[in-house]
Amino acid sequence: QAFVAKTYEPALAKFKEVLTLEATNAVATEKIAEINGILADQQKDKELNDRFNALVKAGDDQNTAKKYAEALAKYKEAIGLKADAAVDIKIQEVQKKLDEVAQAAELEANFAKLVSEGAAALTAKDYPTALAKYEAALALKSSDAAVTTKIADIKKLMNDQQAESQKLEKINRLIQEGIELMEGGVMDGVQLEPAKSKFNEV
Repeated sequence: QAFVAKTYEPALAKFKEVLTLEATNAVATEKIAEINGILADQQKDKELNDRFNALVKAGDDQNTAKKYAEALAKYKEAIGLKADAAVDIKIQEVQKKLDEVAQAAELEANFAKLVSEGAAALTAKDYPTALAKYEAALALKSSDAAVTTKIADIKKLMNDQQAESQKLEKINRLIQEGIELMEGGVMDGVQLEPAKSKFNEV
């Protein structure tokens, strides 16, 4: 009865007792061997489950600590011991987090590269390139205050540079017009007055 109810330990004790009364009892000997086999399998299953559960817990701990690669390794090791739908889901979730971390790292690397290139162009006074690099960096991280400030600074430098360039153009034009007026004929008072006004404008 104990054997049918799968209470193997009490059943084993009963069969062993039979052997104390009749050492050659074939049924008791067979059942003892069968129970020992079942108990050995149960022990193996328990050890496997304990190892599986320990790996899953280790994976959960690593996941909580945001150590996603380590968590993934533990979950995969656990799933290597036995199939488990819940652990399959954990693997998918951790893989997704790893992908997100990789994307964030790639974005950060691209951002840093653009900022570095922008700084180099700014040092070389290549303002259009510097502006393009910083604007591309800002497209990756729109809330970066330092890059926003750099863009404003570069735009001011470009405006100042343009104003200075226009001023120089005007100076050169006025000087040229003044020289042309001076060389345009007899240098009497009438002819020299327009030239003089050009040079005064400079």
